[in-house]
Amino acid sequence: MAGFGHSEDGLQPGCPPGSAGRRGGGVRGGAGGAQIHDTAALTQSARSADVVVDHVRDQLIGLLGLDGSRFEYGTLLGHPPRLEPDGTITMAGHARWDVEQRGLPGEEIELRTFGNGQYYGRFMMKPKPGSKPSLQARLVAVTVADQAGRALAASHTR
Repeated sequence: MAGFGHSEDGLQPGCPPGSAGRRGGGVRGGAGGAQIHDTAALTQSARSADVVVDHVRDQLIGLLGLDGSRFEYGTLLGHPPRLEPDGTITMAGHARWDVEQRGLPGEEIELRTFGNGQYYGRFMMKPKPGSKPSLQARLVAVTVADQAGRALAASHTR
């Protein structure tokens, strides 16, 4: 299981310096597309899906203004807030959380990861207080997490 913080393999997010907003992550200009492209290229070239998972974990920290993130393989436990594929956050009971008004919830948020329709695990993300990532940043986060899912699926078919 990958831990909170940055990866030890030295991979850095594909986001240029200063692209994150002061109150928590963000995407400016073409940075979101660059991050998606960088992760897609890594997915094709990495020897291990874990390298892609670590890279995505680091990207999520920058994109969403997180204190940390970790990847949990396998079974879902509990009912934490969830970052959905459409960029919204839902709470237990399916109530939507207004990120634009309230920022990210103060508790860990899950981002589920699938590959070829199969669940592989989830990123558990610890927000910084006051972090208000844009909808665009949240959508890029979902996209790069999907790429981690594809890398995990590919590693199970080799």
